[in-house]
Amino acid sequence: MAKTLAVLQRLRDHARKAQELELRRAERERDRQQGRIDELHARMESARAELEPGDAHALVAYHNFRLQGEMASRRERARLAQREREVDAIGRRHGQAVRDQLAVENLIERRESARVALEAHAEMAVLDELGARGRRME
Repeated sequence: MAKTLAVLQRLRDHARKAQELELRRAERERDRQQGRIDELHARMESARAELEPGDAHALVAYHNFRLQGEMASRRERARLAQREREVDAIGRRHGQAVRDQLAVENLIERRESARVALEAHAEMAVLDELGARGRRME
């Protein structure tokens, strides 16, 4: 049984590490997506700051740029929302993997404590028997 638990512990540890790596990857992707949105907004703000208010041609060009930028922003925000859902789902799976690993470790520790207590009880029984023999001999 101890070997089985050791194998199970290694499997749970491997699963936890795999989930942790997947969570870190998903968080990086989410952060990159947020960076894309921030960059897009910075470009739109920069274009607005450079706009000449009296130039009609520049105003039309800015309006087209702004419209395209807004559509791109909506797409990027939708992607960000999807990334956040992925991070949440992976985070829940990672949490479950950690709980599974802790449950196996707890079981191993309880079995080890029970084994040590049983050995101590057996040793005490032997010592009691030796003590009883010693008193009978006197």
